[in-house]
Formats: sequence, C-alpha cells, structure tokens
Amino acid sequence: MAIRQFRDNSGAPIDAHFEVRSGNLVLHSRGGTKGTAQARNTDYQAALRLMLERFRRSGLEITDAWVDSSRVGNLPIERRRVLFPDDARVSTDELYARLSRRMASVGRDPALAGSGGNRTKRLRFSFGGAPSDTWIAHVAGRGDSGNVFNRNGLLSTSAHDCVTEDHVYFAVEQLSAGTISHAFSHAGDFDVVADNGTRLASKVVYGVAASEALGLEISPTHFEEGEGTRCFKVISDAGYLIVPKGATVPATAVYLEPVQRSAMEGHRRLVTHLRRERHSGLARDKKQAFREEHGVLFCERCKMRPDVIYGADRGDACIEVHHTVPIGAEPGFRETNLEDLKCLCANCHRVEHWKIRRASK
Repeated sequence: MAIRQFRDNSGAPIDAHFEVRSGNLVLHSRGGTKGTAQARNTDYQAALRLMLERFRRSGLEITDAWVDSSRVGNLPIERRRVLFPDDARVSTDELYARLSRRMASVGRDPALAGSGGNRTKRLRFSFGGAPSDTWIAHVAGRGDSGNVFNRNGLLSTSAHDCVTEDHVYFAVEQLSAGTISHAFSHAGDFDVVADNGTRLASKVVYGVAASEALGLEISPTHFEEGEGTRCFKVISDAGYLIVPKGATVPATAVYLEPVQRSAMEGHRRLVTHLRRERHSGLARDKKQAFREEHGVLFCERCKMRPDVIYGADRGDACIEVHHTVPIGAEPGFRETNLEDLKCLCANCHRVEHWKIRRASK
C-alpha cells in the first residue's frame, strides 16, 4: 500500500504519514526543523494520539509495537518494543505517554538516562484478528469515518468503501467451490449468478466479501440488499448478474469455462440501470495468462511489480484489467480477446480512462 497522509477529525490533512503492509502499520518518523524545506511529519505527535484513539474506538486491538528505524534495526526486537500487556488497561492519553517515553529510550546510551531522547521515531504496529490492510488504513487515517458501523448498526460508508470487485470475486469463487463457511442463516431475497451458472445468495456473497475486506465477521444484519444499495452496486460492478430468488436467469446470460480465452461482451442488461455488461471471468483469465507468460503480475505501463512492494499474497489486488477498446465504443455484442486487454496498476488504469474521456470531448 502506498504512503498515506493522516487526516484530523474534521477531514483536513495533517503533516504526518504512514503505510500499511501485510497487516502491520508503520508510522513514519518526524525529521528536520519545522518551517524549513527539510521538515517532514511535523504533526507526528498529533497523528500518534489520533491513531491510538481511532484504534480503540474501532475495536482494532494493537498486539505489538516497536521502534522500526534503521539506526536501531540491529537490536533485537525485545529491546525495541514499546508496548506491553498491561498497556491494554490504561487510557489512550496514558498509552500515548508510555509509548513516547519508551521510544525515547530505545537505542539511547544508558549513561544518558533521564529526560530527553527522540520521541518521534518510526514505529511499527501489529494487530489481532487479522484485519485487512485496507481497513487498518481507513481506521488510522480517516478520523470518524473510520468506524466500522454507523449508529444504526449497519456498515459505515467507509467500511463499504473497502469492499472491492476483487473481494466479490474471492467470495463467489470460494462459495462456488464450497471452500469457505459462513454464518448467514438468512439467505435474503436475491441471487448472484456465478460464471458457471451457480446461484449464490447475494447476502452471503457480500457478507463474505465484506468479511474478507475488513478482517471482521460481517453478519446479514450489518447491511441491506436491493436496488440502490452498496451491496448490489459492488456485486454488479464486478460483472455478476443479480436476480430475484426463483426468477429465471435470462437466456442472454453467457457463461465461460475458466480457461476460455475470449468472451462476448457489451450486451445491455438491467441491474439498477442500463450499462454495458463486462464478463467477470475474462479479467481473471487475463491475469492467469499474464502470469503464465511472465511469471508474475506487473503493470504493463509503468512496470510496477506489486508483489515486491506489497507481498505476493496481496499484490494481485493492485493489478486491474483494462479494455484497450472501450466496450461502449461499439453497438451490440463484441468479442473480446485477451489480446484486447492490458494489466495495469490502479493509477495507470485511471490515466488511461482519463485519456479516453478527454478524447471523447
């Protein structure tokens, strides 16, 4: 995940930065003199306090914290640790004070014991419950919008924002294969039609997707389904057809075997509005073919390799599949081959679509 900037509780950015990777959050150190060109992360103390408050409020449990700067990287982690079991019982203000005092003493000459020491060092935090990197970043950096649930007990807008098409793909694939269990006793009133024709309850699909995205167990009482809901939007944006339970699947629905290398795309269908239909399996086929050819996924435009930056287990989510010929450019059905697709990082993908929009004006 890229370096992100903290925001205060009003949503305004402050001069403090962090990054989240493989379930750990790194708070970048402060440096330079405030007001000079070399100054960086001058709001470090405010960010640390805000972050601790947000973790407590959201229920994210910090299980470990240690100084992660290169200067003391040769020391064993036991000598760099700044969080201990009894810290769970103290107030946020006291926890902030304890972390500050302890990091000041890490790497300091014992002969200089007393006041002083750097209290704005690079810190690394780990968490219990295996929360997703996306959710950790939302909670840490976005203030009140980092709450999982709103006052009605439903998923907050911030939580919904964490659920992506890739999480929906994961849910559909795991549920179709029967390799994941869930606690959804109420199946809801709608089905998601998987690529192979299997019908899966939309409540279950979105619940599993949201649980994967947030690293928390999401139940059917935490969100609503139906036209206009975030549940339907994310599932539909992933390319899946949603139908009422018991309804006949339209004859125009096309399903492909996972190894098929092309698909008919562009048919207009009604979900909550008319849009050009994309075949959800084609993107996965493109990624698979790209791996077979190159051994690893990377951005064809900027050559960024997400597995190097984010790890092999999470890097795939950073690569998106781009249609070089927009589906809406031609009427009716159009056969799309893997050669018509590109693997791009999210930034380059957005640049390509910006070019398309600009060219159409």
